[in-house]
Amino acid sequence: MRVFRPLALVCALACGNAASRAAEPFVWVEGEQAAKRQLVDNAGLNDVNPDELSGGSWICSFSHEKELTGTAEYVVDVPQAGTCYLWVRAAAGTGLACRLDDAKDPVEVAIDKGKDAIPIAADGNPFYPPRAAWYELGTVELTQGRHTLTWYLGGMKAKDRWGGMDCFVLTTGAFRPNGKYKPDEKSPEAIPAFTPGQAWDFVPQADTLDPSAVLDLRYLNEKVAGEHGFIRLSPDGNSFVRGDGQPIRFWAASSSPRPEMDFAAQKRAAQFLAKRGVNFMRLGDNSIIPKAEGSEITDVNEKALDEIFKGVAAMKSAGIYSMIIPYWACQVKIQKSWGVTDPGTTNPEGLVFFEPTMQKGFKAWFKALYTRKNPYTGLTLAEDPAVAIIEVQNEDSLLWWGFSNIKGDAQILLRRLFADFLKKKYGSLEKARESWQNHGSWSPDEWDKGLPGFMHAWDLTRDGRAKKGKTPGFEQRAAAQTEFLARLMHKFNSEMAAYLRDELGCKQLINANNWRTSDVTMTQDAEYWSYTANDVIGRNFYVAVYHKGVNDGWRIDAGHYYADVSMTRNPVGLPINVKQPLGRAFLLPEILWVPPDLYQSEGPLMVAAQTALAGIDIACWSGSGIGGWMDNTWFKWVWNSPMTLGQFPAAALISRQGLVEAGKPAVVEHRRLEDLWERKTPILSEESGWDPNRDTGNITLTSSVKAALDPLAFLVGAVRVVYDSDPAKTEVADLAKYIDRKNKMVRSITGQIETDYGKGVYRVNSPTAQAVVGFLRDAGPQHLADVDITCRNAYATIAVVPLDGKPIRQSGKVLVQVGTVCRPTGWTVLPTRARISGKQSDCFRILSGGKMPFQVENTEATITVANGRLTQAILLDINGMATQTPVEVKLSGGKATVVLPANTIYLVLQ
Repeated sequence: MRVFRPLALVCALACGNAASRAAEPFVWVEGEQAAKRQLVDNAGLNDVNPDELSGGSWICSFSHEKELTGTAEYVVDVPQAGTCYLWVRAAAGTGLACRLDDAKDPVEVAIDKGKDAIPIAADGNPFYPPRAAWYELGTVELTQGRHTLTWYLGGMKAKDRWGGMDCFVLTTGAFRPNGKYKPDEKSPEAIPAFTPGQAWDFVPQADTLDPSAVLDLRYLNEKVAGEHGFIRLSPDGNSFVRGDGQPIRFWAASSSPRPEMDFAAQKRAAQFLAKRGVNFMRLGDNSIIPKAEGSEITDVNEKALDEIFKGVAAMKSAGIYSMIIPYWACQVKIQKSWGVTDPGTTNPEGLVFFEPTMQKGFKAWFKALYTRKNPYTGLTLAEDPAVAIIEVQNEDSLLWWGFSNIKGDAQILLRRLFADFLKKKYGSLEKARESWQNHGSWSPDEWDKGLPGFMHAWDLTRDGRAKKGKTPGFEQRAAAQTEFLARLMHKFNSEMAAYLRDELGCKQLINANNWRTSDVTMTQDAEYWSYTANDVIGRNFYVAVYHKGVNDGWRIDAGHYYADVSMTRNPVGLPINVKQPLGRAFLLPEILWVPPDLYQSEGPLMVAAQTALAGIDIACWSGSGIGGWMDNTWFKWVWNSPMTLGQFPAAALISRQGLVEAGKPAVVEHRRLEDLWERKTPILSEESGWDPNRDTGNITLTSSVKAALDPLAFLVGAVRVVYDSDPAKTEVADLAKYIDRKNKMVRSITGQIETDYGKGVYRVNSPTAQAVVGFLRDAGPQHLADVDITCRNAYATIAVVPLDGKPIRQSGKVLVQVGTVCRPTGWTVLPTRARISGKQSDCFRILSGGKMPFQVENTEATITVANGRLTQAILLDINGMATQTPVEVKLSGGKATVVLPANTIYLVLQ
């Protein structure tokens, strides 16, 4: 901002500072340096990001109807008259106004014309405080002498007035807003994804499913899914077998229905996925549930039902088994015509576990789904072995936050059930009150009506215990509520299993649910126990990077904030770190390295290796992708990206063929049911922030377990849990042999996996699978048993697996698979900082989300394989077809060395 030098505007700021002349011809005044202020404090407006504000702070106010408007007054000394432009950087909220001296009326800022708007909330939230922007108010005539500018934060018109100001500027020259930076300050430079020549365009040709493809894993699947009968549990109950008793592991993905694709197109899409190793698909959404006003709760969306039938049949034709998502409570809207007991909201979260009308509709939807004949196969889904597992419902739990949203008549109904439970548990409601020492509740008790209230979901968390745990009766009441809710869910799951088997004739395995609780450490075991009424336990689990912005739940757009996270440096956050109830198979129905995370290529390899080690038989890549490669840059929930779907083949081979050994469990914890109800701390939690030195209050320790366990134990081997058992039976491996905290290193119990989380390198080193992933340039050359890798990429994933089932040293055909990083063309970001997990941390603000095609960073790597039989190298395209690119193989000392071409994703040595 410029002011004519002769004018020499001078600001007299707060605290009576001596006037100082601006070094450059503009005057910049910080909002927080007001000479006088009249403010109404607001915690939300105060919670701002200092790294996005000039001077690291701002001034703000939130006035309710009868409160005085928040004002801030500033003084300017003008030695010579002149005309100036007035600019302000503010989050205007309900408005913003400015009064010059004692003018009759303040000037309202045109808040719809802000420039350079960016979020200023401490965590990047785009909604509150709103985004800061520059606003131009026009010119002001300043006479010689002292002038006062008074700002009205929130404007003058709204009943509730709120807003805030970062800074304002006076100038007579042109001004280009640049966020918090003054014209004489250098702002950070925008960073493009790649420099010219650093990446290649990912423009895949349509896959014609040519049988001459060098890389095609369709042969791993059955001709049609279920040709050997229904999928069953293994004799020990911990894994899956085919109908003929042969063990089977699944490489899985998920997709919503695709009505734009006809049956033939869906079958081609299924073959496309089978070629890349997929043999399990989680299909569907809430679409079969009636949505129209006036509908009956037992109605079904016929078109949506047909789409599910079509999807199952299409997958079956490619040897891909199915599981169907029937119900997701948070995406369902209760219609008045359904006659559901009023929960005080249109959201039915929690109702299916106890509300009779909701359960009536629920069963009707299942009946239509599993007993109607599929026109594409001639079978009902109940009698079709291509449907491997029946998922009862998705992400609903009475131990989740949504429980406390149940109000109205539905809450009264639930309280009656609670009263019945308490009478059986204690003998009478009066004895329950005595046990609880009259401790109160969130929803008030009405003992005269026989209606005990409920504690809030928060009360069952560690924070709730920390605040209220010493209050007489708190622990007893919390334990009773936890037990009641867990047993109610267990009862529902048992009843649904009986309904599916006895009334609908379903022969499939049953998975109850897949959700987490409001506090994983305190109540996740109770949640899992409620699932043991069924055959398969599940939990949805994501690598969720920090990502904030408008519509950030489903889009990636300019203006969003994000940070990249690699599990090679943060392995306690791996979404495979789950406790598996012994005697039940375990699946991860939803898993994803969520975009815009840069390090997606590590996901398939780490999932394949860790699930093989831990004995987890299914991990479904979550999102939409059945139609082939993703065709947009903005949609967030996708797995069909170059660096996720592109890494499927080697990962599928590792997972499905057992190329990484399954080890003995690292931990088998035995837990009493009473410990679950009392929310005693387990010896190991799935919570990524689990700290064994801090989160150990109320822990049950035994003679063999004298302390809480290091969360890195999940990387050592499987973690199993046995419910309704004696804690003295708990078994724990000697974790000190495998976990080296000093050098930041973890080895698996089998010795085949090593995580160097200090350097950010994950290694797989078995006779039939050798791979490295992570920050390879800094880590230097990697030496595995039969493979040496030198990589000059800052980050990459490189895997070597045989295609003929033989050990790498003896194989005659070896796949080399590479993943680097990719971004849309034109992707540009600005380095910044924000509060992430309670700490101010580095992150990025997206300036441009780019466009298609994706660009993939060039591979810069050399590999050497200790196998002199490998004399020929064939570079493949993304469809597994041989290209004409010549690749030299150098043989020396019985080893084959190859410099990988820049556009390598798949290369075969034979």
